[in-house]
Amino acid sequence: MHRAFNLSEEENESSQDERLNKLASFQLLMIKHAMKFPSVQKIVYSTCSVHATENEHVVKQALGSEEAKSGHFVLASRADVLPAWNRRGLADVMEDGLAEGLLRCSPGEDATNGFFVSCFVRVGASGQPDLGPQIAPVVEDSNSGKRKADDDGGGEDAERGKKKRPRKKKILGAWGSYYYDSMSV
Repeated sequence: MHRAFNLSEEENESSQDERLNKLASFQLLMIKHAMKFPSVQKIVYSTCSVHATENEHVVKQALGSEEAKSGHFVLASRADVLPAWNRRGLADVMEDGLAEGLLRCSPGEDATNGFFVSCFVRVGASGQPDLGPQIAPVVEDSNSGKRKADDDGGGEDAERGKKKRPRKKKILGAWGSYYYDSMSV
């Protein structure tokens, strides 16, 4: 008989624990990497797992990391993450009520194989979510019917007019399509 079929239950558990630990380490690495990007305001971490090793333990380690501290990341509150959902994180693993900000789906009870969701948010000095760089809304110019960014009207383009931008033009030829750059208004 092949050795793989002769594994004892203890060896199977050990192998599964090792696999879970490797997976959890990789997942933690990905969360910490995402926290390094200054424009990232939210990170949603989810698994299709019921194991605390991949779920609450990873979240707890991520919150305690230097990346979370220097990036000012905290766990979103229950009010911000499906407040009506009853099944939450494991309270015995997470302290300070942080389990309330986590979501769980259980096999047999929620018609899933297991699911877990957490949401990290960047907060500003006030403790409120940091909205990050704001993007000017796009408005339609009533005179020309063209869309443009609303920029307070005092920018460089208002003084000199619009800059010319290269556009790719398509030429249909006997042997196929070709593109070339042209300047247009």
